[in-house]
Amino acid sequence: MRRTLVTIAAALTTLVGLALPSGSALAAAPAAAPAAAPDRLDPYRSQQIGWTPCLPDRPDLPPIQCATILVPRDWHHPRRGFIRVAISRLAASDQESRRGIMMLNPGGPGGSGLLMPLAFTEQPIARSYDLIGFDPRGVGSSTQIQCQTPEEYDAFLDIDMRDRSDENIRHVLDESAAIADNCLRRSGELLRNINTEQTVRDMDLIRFLLGENKVHYLGYSAGTWLGTHYATTFPRRVGRFVLDSNVEFTTNWQRSFDWQPLGFERRFNEDFLAWIAKYDDVYGYGGTAEEARATWEARRTALAQEPLQVSENLTLTAGKFDSGTVGAMYAASLFPDLAQALRTLEHFDEATPEEKENVEAVFGSFFDASLYAVFYAVTCNDTPWKEDPGYYVRQSEHLGRAYPLIGYSWLANPCAFWPFEQPKPQKITGKGLPTTIMINSVHDPATPIEGAQRAHRQFANSRFVTVVDEGDHGIYGGGNTCVDDIVNRYFLSGRAPAADTVCQGLPLPEPQRAQAQTTQRPQERDNILERIKDLNRQYGS
Repeated sequence: MRRTLVTIAAALTTLVGLALPSGSALAAAPAAAPAAAPDRLDPYRSQQIGWTPCLPDRPDLPPIQCATILVPRDWHHPRRGFIRVAISRLAASDQESRRGIMMLNPGGPGGSGLLMPLAFTEQPIARSYDLIGFDPRGVGSSTQIQCQTPEEYDAFLDIDMRDRSDENIRHVLDESAAIADNCLRRSGELLRNINTEQTVRDMDLIRFLLGENKVHYLGYSAGTWLGTHYATTFPRRVGRFVLDSNVEFTTNWQRSFDWQPLGFERRFNEDFLAWIAKYDDVYGYGGTAEEARATWEARRTALAQEPLQVSENLTLTAGKFDSGTVGAMYAASLFPDLAQALRTLEHFDEATPEEKENVEAVFGSFFDASLYAVFYAVTCNDTPWKEDPGYYVRQSEHLGRAYPLIGYSWLANPCAFWPFEQPKPQKITGKGLPTTIMINSVHDPATPIEGAQRAHRQFANSRFVTVVDEGDHGIYGGGNTCVDDIVNRYFLSGRAPAADTVCQGLPLPEPQRAQAQTTQRPQERDNILERIKDLNRQYGS
């Protein structure tokens, strides 16, 4: 792999006069003689992929391979330099039935997808497709950008977004502006090229280097945005596409995200609080959803007045209390851990070390600064945002009163202060594309069904699978037989539902089953996005 990178880097150096950092293995490569009138993309298209084991110390896992390719920093000006994109491949286990490559993306935007193929080793798609993971530009093992330090990100999470004092509102706006400024200061001009348009071109280069004519695709959450933009940009390269937990990809990012306060509030009130109230004999949090909400609000008020020192690593503030609660809404399998943590906070002085560890696990982490750097870059670069800070003050007040769990946090938005002009959204219609399957649960908190259905109505040739009595974010691969059968049939035979269809969701967990790890939502496969996060934490991607 090193020899491959040296060769392509040398070609690029000759072609563009690129200055590589001193001490770099790439910089030490001899310059190759320039070809006569070379095509500006030839050095990228001629590189060879040097596969090596992703996890050489884990022979017990399927043999997933990793590599790094070079892509233009800016596809519109490919001679101005390159960056690295990390890719992975889990070869089809049955080569005789191999149908091509399937690219995978977990969403975010900003999520690492390098180890994502490992989440599907038990699915039929792993037998018939080479599963291709990748860290999009700016993410993980690819060339990274930075907006906040971990300490700055942690401090930002501590802000109480419900504090509507003039001082705190100004503080939030100032911090939002500082994030935008630091994104540019720390990431430089690369920042403007961390966007969907550039990433889909990276994806097509991956396809080309793998020698494939078509891309089959499975994308979750913001990965539905990425997938539909790839399909619109390269319609002749589109194979079978499945979009799970859909953002409203037919509009701009601002309107798409405005569905979230509704989604998280509904999931919290109608699913989680009703569930914890059902088990009041276990958690003692209130016998109705209204009583449980009152207990939660009282604890939040107490933390806003006096944060709790949970451990050396965690001072629990109202802001982190919100974040931990929000994080558990993504998958019902996380409900028991959140419920136990909430119960512990009501008698913290008597809590056991194990109970305190659970509190730290639930409220001590909420994604990370590296993910959010790419989240800000992609969403702020892709489509226009309102630039008037007063709009965000008014909008957050409106959303906060209606949906207090996260509505007030709509005040915090670096896109209002973004240093680059944003383009008009690419028009996404689905016209001329093969049949696409879209999946959404009715209580999905992060990609509410209202926005997903609007996208479906405007995306031609799509079939919508509604998962009722369900609120998980990320359904395929999570143990829902109805959904898995539809998706597997489509990927393996090309047969999609003739019309929109409905699947029944999985039952919510019961406390004792969750503790015994025998819940009907299998622990290893309960939620595909959680599984991917676990893989990345475990193996450091």
